[in-house]
Amino acid sequence: GDFHVSGFVMKVYPNPFAETATLQITNVSELRITDFKLFDVLGQEHNIEFIRNSDRYLIRSGELASGVYILQVETENETISAKIVKY
Repeated sequence: GDFHVSGFVMKVYPNPFAETATLQITNVSELRITDFKLFDVLGQEHNIEFIRNSDRYLIRSGELASGVYILQVETENETISAKIVKY
């Protein structure tokens, strides 16, 4: 689904995903992203790869176990969170 924050729309698809997913953010150039973080439901941070391609980012799950995760996109002004599922 779509996640709306401060005039921006963040979409992760497919969700759930297997090996890769796409993160799309409207007006990404205005957002000034500073970091991406991924946490499991217990709050533990996991490292995954984000590859920028224009207004989209390819998310590579690598060795990530199946489960529910919280993706956080940190900007200069706020943090946007989305629930994603790896199967």
